[in-house]
Amino acid sequence: MRWQGAPLLVDRLAWALTSSWSYHVFGSGHVREACRRSPTGTVMFVLWHRNLLLLSGGVSGRGMRLAALVSRSGDGALIAVHLERRGVRTVRGSSRRGAAAAAKELLTAAQEGFHPAIAIDGPKGPALQTRTGPIEIARITGLPIVPLAARATTELRLPTWDRMRVPLPRAHVAIAFGEPLWPSERDPEIVRRDLAVRLHDLEAEATDHVKRTDRYPADRHTTWLR
Repeated sequence: MRWQGAPLLVDRLAWALTSSWSYHVFGSGHVREACRRSPTGTVMFVLWHRNLLLLSGGVSGRGMRLAALVSRSGDGALIAVHLERRGVRTVRGSSRRGAAAAAKELLTAAQEGFHPAIAIDGPKGPALQTRTGPIEIARITGLPIVPLAARATTELRLPTWDRMRVPLPRAHVAIAFGEPLWPSERDPEIVRRDLAVRLHDLEAEATDHVKRTDRYPADRHTTWLR
């Protein structure tokens, strides 16, 4: 039987860790521009799943009201509790389970002033491959997509499908927002590839800010783009 206190324990450990990080934000002007042009005054943030932990402090902690899409799995429940206790509204669902209901709730959240935030290769990958579902939601609603990337001066990589990055205590974390993308009537497959390239380039920029050298992922993660 699952221990009912596990989510709260994970939240306390995660908060102790994330609150020790120093955040440095780049590209905030892109967010302001996108909000100004958005029909709802909100945007859709997209990021790689391995950076999901950074939403609570790096983005929500800066006064942005977020509605994060979190899977209905057991791991998703742990993430949801942590995000909710940090002020992030969570929407449970994925491309496999509860997709329609989740999309509807994200639309409602955007109309209520929340910025939808989606790990665009989640909930189970393939890692670093964008999906068309979030792009379709943005196209229907007119929401601009703002890519989000992050890197830390020191970090661990967990043995998960996405190799989730966990910055070490007192790490400096660079959060980079990219130029907004407007799906409109463009081919979703073209937008999907364009967005992946933008996320990789943005992550390389964040990597430069923390003076690391591993700017781009291994070739096996980008062969689908060729």
